[in-house]
Amino acid sequence: MRALQLPDTAVTSYFLTAFGRPIRQQTRESERTSVPTITQALHIINGETLNNKLRDPDSSVDMMYRLGFSDEQILDYLYLASYSRHPKESERKALTGALASAEQEKVPGVDDPRLAALRDMTWSLLTSQEFMFNH
Repeated sequence: MRALQLPDTAVTSYFLTAFGRPIRQQTRESERTSVPTITQALHIINGETLNNKLRDPDSSVDMMYRLGFSDEQILDYLYLASYSRHPKESERKALTGALASAEQEKVPGVDDPRLAALRDMTWSLLTSQEFMFNH
């Protein structure tokens, strides 16, 4: 849901606060700032908003994984959704290699290393400079 569509502007959201939601006591455009801050960067990298969405069992990554999509198909989807482009051949090769090696690793506390690697790759795309500054 877009912030503009919220039925109540008093909805508590750290994400909206961190990204400059004005208090709406006045409707001046100058209340909002578009200058990036450390708080915004830290929230994107470590905050609950992105991380909870990536761990959600109904996320796009989890759904494609459960449906048996190939690594190449998932990577194409992630790149198109994140960067509006297909992965370069070097990116594709590096990421499919990382996924293949993740399947062979036994990580304590991780039930499915391939799914964990796909979530981590999604996180890395969404926190990259290309995504943050171009999209």
